[in-house]
Amino acid sequence: MNAQLYAGLTFLLNPPMFEAIQATTTTSIPSGTSWTPINFSDAAGILADTYGGWSSSNPTRYTAQTPGWYWASGAVCFATNVTGNRAARIAKNGNPVQGAGTLIGGPAGSSQATAIATPLRKVYLNGTTDYLEVHGLQTSGGSLNTQIYGDVCSALSISFAHL
Repeated sequence: MNAQLYAGLTFLLNPPMFEAIQATTTTSIPSGTSWTPINFSDAAGILADTYGGWSSSNPTRYTAQTPGWYWASGAVCFATNVTGNRAARIAKNGNPVQGAGTLIGGPAGSSQATAIATPLRKVYLNGTTDYLEVHGLQTSGGSLNTQIYGDVCSALSISFAHL
């Protein structure tokens, strides 16, 4: 009984949490209608992973290690380009999470990168079988890389909410 109580208290004091940014490695996103998972392959960009849900063998994913409801949000930062639309979404097991996407029209005349943030959504994950990703989409007419500008970069943030 004491071991179960200790395990429960430890979990409450240190729930699953994941924070990743693209620190040095970008993702190439083709133009069109295919959503592209954002790659967090640079381990230096893994800011927090309290339960080991990220793996270098699947660097676009956070796989839940504990079943429950999780808060998830993300961002995709696109390199400068003035043509087409930009979008970002949260996906569970490769499929869109309803209400967790953002689309904006082309940044006409802008000489700045475009960062698209997803809404914060609560998602149920079944332990080690479910994973979350942030996806990007763009329609510039050619491939477009994500961009890293200091504190403006693609990111994925996940934290345990409740059982």
